[in-house]
Amino acid sequence: MWQDADGGLHVFGIDGKNTLAVIHQQGFAQGDGNVLRLRWTQAETTTGTSTTVIVGLHAKIASYFLDPYPDYRPNELITMAGMLPSESFCICTQDLVSGIWSMDKVRRASTGDPHLVSHYVADVTLLDSNGTSVPNYPFSVSADTLVEIQIDSRSYLVGPGRSADAVTGPLGKATVSLAARGLTPATVTLTAEGVAGGATVDFAQPVNNYLAGKGGLPSQKGVLNRETMRDAEVTDAKGNKERLVPDWQKIQHDFDLDPQRVVDHCHSVYGMAAGEKALPKMMIDGYAEPQQVAGYVIQFWDRSRPAFQAFRTREEVLAYEEYRNSHPAYGGWWDDFTNWASDVWEGIKTGATKIAEIVVDTIVKIAVKIGEAIVSLGELIVETVVEAARAVEAVFQAIADAVLRAIDWLKSLFAFGDIWDTKVALEQAFQKHSAIFTATVKNVHKDVAKWLDSAEEEFEKVLDSLTEQYRDTRMGDFGNKVPPSSDATGRPVEASSLSNDPQAGWLCNKTFSSQNSAALAQATTRGLSPGDKELIDEFSGIMTTLVSPDLSDLFTRLGRLFNSLTGFYSVDTGSGADRSAFDTLVEMLRTLVEAGMKAIRALVEKVFTFAEKAAARIWDLIDEPLDIPLISTLYEWLHQQARPGEPPEQMTLGRLITLIAAFFGTVIYKLINGVDNPPFKGATVPDPPLPSWDSRCGRTQRTETNWDEHWTFVELQGAFGLFAAVIGGLGTGLSDWSLHARGNEKAMHTRLINVLEIIGSVCSLIFTYPPYMGDDDWEDHPLVKGAWATAVIKASFDAVGTGLGHLIPKLERSSLLKNAGGALEHVHKMLEGSALQLVFGCVTMGLSVEGIKKYPPPNDQLKSLTIASSVLTSTPDILQVARAVVTHVVPNTPTSDWTIKVVAVLDGLLIASGNACLWVPATMVYHDGKPKIGGTPDEATIGTAYQWTPTVSGAIGTRAFSTPRTFEFQNLPAWLSGDADTGRIHGTPPAGSTDATFTVTASDAYLPAQGATMQVTVPVKSKKSPTQPVPPRRRR
Repeated sequence: MWQDADGGLHVFGIDGKNTLAVIHQQGFAQGDGNVLRLRWTQAETTTGTSTTVIVGLHAKIASYFLDPYPDYRPNELITMAGMLPSESFCICTQDLVSGIWSMDKVRRASTGDPHLVSHYVADVTLLDSNGTSVPNYPFSVSADTLVEIQIDSRSYLVGPGRSADAVTGPLGKATVSLAARGLTPATVTLTAEGVAGGATVDFAQPVNNYLAGKGGLPSQKGVLNRETMRDAEVTDAKGNKERLVPDWQKIQHDFDLDPQRVVDHCHSVYGMAAGEKALPKMMIDGYAEPQQVAGYVIQFWDRSRPAFQAFRTREEVLAYEEYRNSHPAYGGWWDDFTNWASDVWEGIKTGATKIAEIVVDTIVKIAVKIGEAIVSLGELIVETVVEAARAVEAVFQAIADAVLRAIDWLKSLFAFGDIWDTKVALEQAFQKHSAIFTATVKNVHKDVAKWLDSAEEEFEKVLDSLTEQYRDTRMGDFGNKVPPSSDATGRPVEASSLSNDPQAGWLCNKTFSSQNSAALAQATTRGLSPGDKELIDEFSGIMTTLVSPDLSDLFTRLGRLFNSLTGFYSVDTGSGADRSAFDTLVEMLRTLVEAGMKAIRALVEKVFTFAEKAAARIWDLIDEPLDIPLISTLYEWLHQQARPGEPPEQMTLGRLITLIAAFFGTVIYKLINGVDNPPFKGATVPDPPLPSWDSRCGRTQRTETNWDEHWTFVELQGAFGLFAAVIGGLGTGLSDWSLHARGNEKAMHTRLINVLEIIGSVCSLIFTYPPYMGDDDWEDHPLVKGAWATAVIKASFDAVGTGLGHLIPKLERSSLLKNAGGALEHVHKMLEGSALQLVFGCVTMGLSVEGIKKYPPPNDQLKSLTIASSVLTSTPDILQVARAVVTHVVPNTPTSDWTIKVVAVLDGLLIASGNACLWVPATMVYHDGKPKIGGTPDEATIGTAYQWTPTVSGAIGTRAFSTPRTFEFQNLPAWLSGDADTGRIHGTPPAGSTDATFTVTASDAYLPAQGATMQVTVPVKSKKSPTQPVPPRRRR
């Protein structure tokens, strides 16, 4: 028993079903002999009978202890039955203002083993006015009701007038979470100095949108409909799956309630919250078509009536309520329900209080079971999502026993097996393509000297052509060419926001959290291994040559670009490069052509010699053993979750970042392509087609197109293109400012970010591998081959600088090429590397664009997309030097700081948008389905005109960038003709014709072309002779 501060008594206890329940004192009543007696909360009928209300609070309770201190709200220490020991102890507290119950976990001593809990999670990024994330910045968190929250794995109790202070992590992010205990979690507000109004986090918005039929969830197949409700599953703490509703058939048989009725209810009440005046049409017995309804009831207390009844008029609703009120099981109306409403909703969430019925008309009326009686609660006017969610929670409690089970159904589970498969597949892809990287660089090396003889003149022609073609084009116009992307439900997806998904970024946030900053700072780096010294000497030699007196003109010209560079990023109001004219970029390149070509000639032998060795070792250079205590434990646990029973795997720098990339890629891929479609089924990547210069190549010339292989290439485009866009964009933006952000100078922190960009770069190389992009003749296209090889060379420099930078004299730190330098004291430490990267960017863009013009794609839209991709992905390389130039010209000024931040944001967006130009079309093709051609031809009759058209389905010419669709015919008989545009065959079989067997191929203009082939047999039959009449016999 607990007595509140006003003297009221409240009796708590556990019943025979392990339910913790409470009965509240309502006041006093006069008993016999004028003796006052306690009056408990009651429900009363119109006839004067009453029912004492005992409210179930928490289900499955092993034990409890009640805080005896008299205040206005009770506190309980409870032990949950059937829970993990680390999650079983809770302190339950009611908020003084709202009365809402909060559950604060009592953390026992850690066993060191991670485990999963259900939380609403939001990733919050603090951005400055330039759009750059702000690391290590203090902020405060509060909530509209008392609730336990977690910020980067630390727990805080916040509420009205009770805030918690925290700081953003090394990436400028904070992960905020709270226990998922219903559809109406607390609303959390974050404030920081200099941020007007702060930010509000509505954790349940995606879930409520899904239930309202207005969005999808990563955990669900498509939208909420009859099938998804019928097949809904929950997963318990041990990983076992069971149906949310164990037996729909029994419910439908006993109560005439099916999944569609529950879906209709969800859509109805959320529609009311959105201001819809009328309920949706519903099926009513006796009508063949859905009818407009005035209300409906879902009830579970009267087995003589169906669980779902729809009413066409208000009078029918009132008639049902009159029937219920006169039933012997009716316990009455609970007048003071509002005083204890929070107790009831807590019981509904946990399953301790059972729903009897929900009546919906212009308002929602809910009744609960108190013992064997049916007690009506107050009216619920649905004006906001909160009231709608309450009405939905009520139904889920009725059909699924507890709202928490419905939350378990809706939550996004980590498919650790799929994520680990993706990690293994990425590592395989590195290994399978590394030899192609090296062989291609060697092959291009042979021809580069001849190309350099006319390179300057040719490059000028490329610039002239670009200026003419894109004279009025702004940089943002290239990004606008990306087709709209959609998720598995068909709803639009903003590609630029994908990397902000909290589930996708879970491991990244864990790794780069404030909690791990000290561990990252203390992590050791690798020493020399065989072959390293040679790479170090060659890398240093290239940097020294780059700043030799013979090439000083390059840096002089870079200095002259200061105004153009800053102007490029600050057009008009400084909003960014998207509004800058493309010809401004072209003129900047024109300024550098002569000096840049001089640098290339001086460095070409050294660069290719270095790259031939480094390209083969990209993976080895980043695959060094890594020991970061908390992360190592988490890595091992993830491995065991994904592959139970496998021996432990040593965590390395490359494996950790590949696993981080796998989290991003797998979660986002499933969001876009469906929860049942992981990017790499079976953890395998097919062997790539080998170019003739690869020593492993033993192929013969193909005579027929392998359509299955072409479809596989589309799947690879969709997977690796996604990684190139998301991981490449994220890594590029982070690595741009990581050296400049406060607190981010630590060696291992920088190396992790550098490797993230390298993973994105290699994924981009695989994504754009010419055979995968449909260029079967790339061996005879030196421009295409040269552009791809240049990108390989740049990735090789990044790998060496990242893996060995701390051992390179004067560099002495892990560094991507764009951040490398230090050979001259008076030149900023990044200038040499960024200048070389600028040269690579110029070469890549020039060769790519000219290659597209010389070997154009089959249609104009695909040509436009490929040019946009080439321009956008090359621009960050070209403009990378802006960070170094402004720091050299105007060091330690707002201008230099501003430019560095803006470049970081825009470079990440340009990489993401550039790869999306080709990745999004691949995804659209994939959504259209594998191409098929079929149909059964009719018989042809000799002497009769005949026609037949095959049926085509799937991704054959279904998009503007894959048109036109064409048909080819082989072995057609002379009497048949085929229409190349429609596939229609027609003709008239002459006398003597036999069955015609031939092949029909449907294909399109996508790269690689998509198509299918079928063998067709047209039966040919003889024309029947007309029956001749028999003349009558003559009599003799």
